Amino acid sequence: MGRTVYNFIRLWGMRLPLCCTRGVERAYEYRLKRRYYRNADRRFTGVPTLVSMIDGRVHHAGLADRLWGIMTTYYVSRESGYPFRIHYTSPFRLEDFLVPNRVDWRAGEADIDDNRATPVFIRSLLPPRNEGRMRQLRKAIGRCRTEKIHVYNNLKAFPEGEFASLFHDLFKPSPLLQAELDRHRQAIGGDYISCSFRFQQLLGDFTDAGANPPLPQDKRRMLIDGCIARLRSLYESGAGRYARILVASDSRTFLDEAARLPFVYIIPGRVVHVQFSGSDAAEGHLKTFVDMMMIAGARESYLIKGEGMYESGFPKFASSVTGHPFKVIECRTYS
Repeated sequence: MGRTVYNFIRLWGMRLPLCCTRGVERAYEYRLKRRYYRNADRRFTGVPTLVSMIDGRVHHAGLADRLWGIMTTYYVSRESGYPFRIHYTSPFRLEDFLVPNRVDWRAGEADIDDNRATPVFIRSLLPPRNEGRMRQLRKAIGRCRTEKIHVYNNLKAFPEGEFASLFHDLFKPSPLLQAELDRHRQAIGGDYISCSFRFQQLLGDFTDAGANPPLPQDKRRMLIDGCIARLRSLYESGAGRYARILVASDSRTFLDEAARLPFVYIIPGRVVHVQFSGSDAAEGHLKTFVDMMMIAGARESYLIKGEGMYESGFPKFASSVTGHPFKVIECRTYS
C-alpha cells in the first residue's frame, strides 16, 4: 500500500485540492495506527518529541527526498521548540554515513516506542504547493496527543535560504565517509565540476518503479553519445578552470562509457537506489553518500537531462549543501 499511496500522490496529488490529498494521507495514517500504534496513550499534554522516521514502514523515496523530509521536520521542531530525533534504519543506519553535528538527533528506545507515539504521514508535491503542505504538517502535528510524534514525510517545505544551516546543524560525515571523501579529493587533484545523469531504466541496467521502459539498442546508443558530447562541450568550455569533471549516474553502462574520457572522474562502486535496494547493498549506499558529498564539494554542478531522462533532485540537494551554482541542461539526444 505504501508505494500505491506514494505513486497516487505523486501523479495525481498536484491536481487535487490539498484537502483531498490530505484525506488520502490521513487514511494512510489510520492504517499505520491500526497496524503499529493501536495501543498508544493519546492523553499527553506536555511538549512532544518529533521523530523523523525512515524505518521501511512506508515508501520513503530516494535519498534526497528522505533528507529533505528530515530537514523539514527539524525546521518545524526548531521553530516550535520541540525536541527532535531521527530514526533512520532502512535499508541502512544513517549514522554509518552521516553523524550528528551541532544537534544530537540520535533516537533512544523511548523515542521509537510505538505505544508512546502517533504517526503523521505527508508527502511532497510540486514546489508551488509547499506552503500549503507545511501548514498541513503543522496542523497534523498540533492534533497529536502523544509523547512522541513519528513523522513520515519527504517535504521540501523550509525556506531555501535555510538549507545550509539546517543541513550543517544536523549532519557531518562519519569517519568512514570522511576517509573516502579525502581519498577522492586527493585523487582529483584540484578544482572540479560535477555532472549528473539520471537515466532510470532507459539504458536497461537499472530498476526504478514508474520509470520509462528501456529504449531500443539504437536509441540507447544515441542517448549515450549525446550525453558524452555534452560532457566534452562542458569540459572544453571550462578552458582549464578545473582539473576534472566528476560524473554521477544511476547507469553503470553510461559510467563505463564516460570513464574513457581522460578528464572524467567517477566514484567506483555498485550503483543502487536507496528505495529499491536491500540492506546488504552497503558498498552501493556508501557510493551514494560519497557521490552526494563530492558533488557538494564541486565548484559548479549540472544535471544533464536528455529525452526521457529524469530531473533528479539529488544533485540540486548536494549543491545546496555548500550553496554553489547549479544548473539543469536540457539537450536533444535522439529523435
